Amino acid sequence: MFWSKENGHRRYLLQAAVTILKENGRRRYLLQTVVAVSLPDVMKARADHQTSAKSWGTGRAVTRIPRVLGGGTHRAGQGAFGNMCHGGHMFAPTKIWRQWHRKINVNQKRFVVVSTFAASAMPSLVLARGHRIENVPEIPLVVSDSAEGIEKTFTAIKILKQVGAYPDAVKAKDSHAIRPGKGSSLIVYGTEGSKIVKAFRNIPGVEVVNVERLNLRNPLFYNLYTWFRSLLDDSFTARISDFGLAKLLKAN
Repeated sequence: MFWSKENGHRRYLLQAAVTILKENGRRRYLLQTVVAVSLPDVMKARADHQTSAKSWGTGRAVTRIPRVLGGGTHRAGQGAFGNMCHGGHMFAPTKIWRQWHRKINVNQKRFVVVSTFAASAMPSLVLARGHRIENVPEIPLVVSDSAEGIEKTFTAIKILKQVGAYPDAVKAKDSHAIRPGKGSSLIVYGTEGSKIVKAFRNIPGVEVVNVERLNLRNPLFYNLYTWFRSLLDDSFTARISDFGLAKLLKAN
């Protein structure tokens, strides 16, 4: 079921899961159907019905859609109210009791998480995404968990330079104005409250996430298996047994 060279990318499963989870992050909202609530009922108007419009009837070789009254302006004579008209009402306006939430299997969510990590072990996919990993010794990059003790940003930059990951951070920084948030590197740590978060959070192009909160609704997962990841020893071993990631990485 999981991602591997033999199974292929199975991108359709990943896209379906991410799309559903993005939909589940929406807030329920009700389309405004009535305006001027303080006015009497006879003076209230639906949203997108706040214009004088009346059908021209038959005999003019035009549709019987209501048309804006008046003249001397482009708006006069244009169709109104209909959902196919510019400025018209919405078909089937949203209600708060609409079925906003979509169900998704836990196994499918886990599949997407492990697929992103397993595919990030393929240098060809990571390079195709545009990441600068020419000087990185291994993919995904696993460093000592002693890095969680880093407190200063200049020390964090020094670590990135030592492991060859800093060129990718520079590349993401240079392209931040073009596609913000689409080319970051991801650092996964294991200890809650680790100081590494403050050390790396001010470096453009580098994102930090706890191994217990690998959430698919995080924008870092929206591009599926295209992220260059750095893992710390403890966090790497913490999730290897949970989702069967060791078998995937060995297969790839």
